[in-house]
Amino acid sequence: YHKFPFEIDQLVMDRGMVSADVVDHVRNVFGDNWLLLAKQQHVLKELVDETPEQEINFVENIDYLQELTERPNAIVVPIKDEQETDDTQRVFLTDLDLDDIDPSSLNYQYRRRKRIESSIGIIKEMMPETRSSKIEVRYFLLSIGILFHNCLKLMNESLSPILTARDIDIS
Repeated sequence: YHKFPFEIDQLVMDRGMVSADVVDHVRNVFGDNWLLLAKQQHVLKELVDETPEQEINFVENIDYLQELTERPNAIVVPIKDEQETDDTQRVFLTDLDLDDIDPSSLNYQYRRRKRIESSIGIIKEMMPETRSSKIEVRYFLLSIGILFHNCLKLMNESLSPILTARDIDIS
């Protein structure tokens, strides 16, 4: 496995990543510090159905993904104030203990992951293309893409150097 030139605090994954192979790989790289939004199916659907809508439910070693030798924990959290979904609850898989999780922050962490994915899409468009398989070259070009993305964000989100906030009429 590659050593990352940066530190990753926690890996947050979407439901499209649910498989025993992915979970095993993530465990090898990140240990317990991962969170995966799971599809509400099979035993997880039953767990969501039995959890009252505004309650949090935590189950250790849930019998999901039979190919796994070590069972993950599942946590059901209510979804509040989100327009992008009709669901009222989300279920996450993780190896973290309930003591290590702030259940109220899980939806925020998941939404934050989605914003990061949008930025990654923009960075990919700005990143110079390469056919090199050298990790150093790919990392350098990724850094250039990030630099371009940050310049674009700065230009789009900064006030004009000519106008000040007092000069702008927002009425």
